[in-house]
Amino acid sequence: MKWEVKLYVGGQVFAEEVRAVNMKDARETALARNPKAKVISVNASFLWFDSLYGPLKCPNSEGVELVPSTKGEAPLDRSPH
Repeated sequence: MKWEVKLYVGGQVFAEEVRAVNMKDARETALARNPKAKVISVNASFLWFDSLYGPLKCPNSEGVELVPSTKGEAPLDRSPH
């Protein structure tokens, strides 16, 4: 699984993308690559899903499409209100 680990070092925050089985391993891998950094957050990255299968569609609502954000945030509901 892909993980996005946000790290802080030298006054800057940056993201490190790692592949790991679980959150603990992702944190350890990112810290192994950047031993002086502090971990800010660890989040699973599912953007690869859309590149393989296209955007997710809600099976019970016609016209509702969940579109992933490019910033790694939760998908946005773009349904008409």
